[in-house]
Amino acid sequence: MKINDFEEKIIDNSFQTINEWWIESTADIHTQDQLIYCVEINGQSFYAGYEQLIVDNYQRIDFIRIVTKTKGESIEETFVTVKDYLDKFIPASSSIADSFYGELTDKEWSKFSQLIEGIEWILKAMDFLETLTINEKQKRATINMKIEIERIVSEMDNNLQRQDYVMVGDLIQYELVTALQNYMLEIQG
Repeated sequence: MKINDFEEKIIDNSFQTINEWWIESTADIHTQDQLIYCVEINGQSFYAGYEQLIVDNYQRIDFIRIVTKTKGESIEETFVTVKDYLDKFIPASSSIADSFYGELTDKEWSKFSQLIEGIEWILKAMDFLETLTINEKQKRATINMKIEIERIVSEMDNNLQRQDYVMVGDLIQYELVTALQNYMLEIQG
């Protein structure tokens, strides 16, 4: 059992022993103001759901390594990831918006579903940033952007129900894309 590349500890793989090690290790991580980035179990990395995986498979686990990052590293990495994602998401959103000005095919509806999944990912990343960010300007920009995205999505839903597809295209093109471009400028500044 390891935390990052330190504190290698050999323990038996009883549930109680692994659980005690886990509680002690995560408490140490918390007191050091660190976050769990991922957990490697038998050489495979898990970014979520690792606790349940350990509980369900503790008898077959030979090795656990907890990889941590500081809050600052996590924030910076998330901002970089969001920026990289938005660099691709914004042009794709414009393309999807264009499809709402004509006849929508199954392929275009599929792309729209992907757009909605992308928005959900962006909102989750913003939740993470809002929780950790101490820079007030970036935190305020993130909170305001979440509110704006949620408003736009609600309006898109209302217009989809009315089958006003031109308005959906306008919301994507002129509100969502513009808001995300402005957010990128705010968090970079």
